[in-house]
Amino acid sequence: EAGLAEGREAGLAEGREAGLAEGREAGVALAKKVFRLSAEGRTETEIAVEAGISPDEVQKILK
Repeated sequence: EAGLAEGREAGLAEGREAGLAEGREAGVALAKKVFRLSAEGRTETEIAVEAGISPDEVQKILK
């Protein structure tokens, strides 16, 4: 039973790390898209629509 619990905990920890890594990658990709669209002269509203996020999130990324 102790071995199963340890294995389960190790699996959960590994899954959490993988999820965090994917989340970081997605966040970096989103930020790059926002900066690229901003550099192209798009408004915050246009960027928000294109990126599928709120204008407030666009402002947070660009700060």
